[in-house]
Amino acid sequence: MSSISFLNFQKKFLFSVIEIIICDDNNNFLLTKRTIEPFKNKWHFPGGLVEKNISLKKMAKIIAKREVNLDIQIDQFVGIYESIMSKRHT
Repeated sequence: MSSISFLNFQKKFLFSVIEIIICDDNNNFLLTKRTIEPFKNKWHFPGGLVEKNISLKKMAKIIAKREVNLDIQIDQFVGIYESIMSKRHT
């Protein structure tokens, strides 16, 4: 998909994303610094887009491995939130 096609797509459709709260036994949280827009160079929880036909639990594990090279155990689902920005709705 070309960049222009993708920009047009994201103007019309919302994205399902996962952010993962990873903490150790001492309640230290893992943050990563974004390398892409939106919010480039800002700290955030590791995350990414949900891919079609992959469960949220499995997608969280895939993202943790891809983003921070960790095999994670999912203890709980924390909740949902919505973010409406001028260029993107997640």
